[in-house]
Amino acid sequence: MTSPDSLPPTPSDASLLVVEAFIDGEAIDLAALKDALAHPEGREHLVELLALREAVWTMAPRGYAPAERARRPFERGVRWFAVAAAVMLSVTTGYLAGQGAARRPAESSGVEAIVLDHSVNAAPPLPTHVIPLRSGVNWTETSGGR
Repeated sequence: MTSPDSLPPTPSDASLLVVEAFIDGEAIDLAALKDALAHPEGREHLVELLALREAVWTMAPRGYAPAERARRPFERGVRWFAVAAAVMLSVTTGYLAGQGAARRPAESSGVEAIVLDHSVNAAPPLPTHVIPLRSGVNWTETSGGR
């Protein structure tokens, strides 16, 4: 059995972070990476990170592109030209449709307007039912506007 002093020292959390930074593509100190990978725990951590990255990548939806490819100035110009042409086409079509509607005579819409002659003094209609109000029975006088 070996003594605890003869075992190689385990990597610290900082050296495992160097492995993680390496996997993420960050700038790292190569000597620190070599030191971290010299320990079995560092190599095991690297393998686990690679397996995790592969598992996440396979779970991504189909057709997922992590970074959009750079477009050339010509492609951007063509896209903006197409957008401007579509806007101009829709504005012109709307203008011409409005001009055509303004030139047509108004068709009968089926709405009938009735004008009442209020100059004739007409009597109100006779009531069909009279409701008698008797004080104290179905009507009570109160003061204060209630």
